[in-house]
Amino acid sequence: MLDFPDHNYPGALDITKPLSQAALNAKNGMSRSENTTQTLKAFDTAYDSANVKN
Repeated sequence: MLDFPDHNYPGALDITKPLSQAALNAKNGMSRSENTTQTLKAFDTAYDSANVKN
């Protein structure tokens, strides 16, 4: 993932877990809309965790 002027991705943002889970969900037959919703929530959580300012 790359940064561009109006989006900044924290260096600590780990996208492997949400992407892996999305792939497993799809393989196991989860509906596309449910998988998308769950994956976006996982990305939001990962982003919030990585974007904590000390």
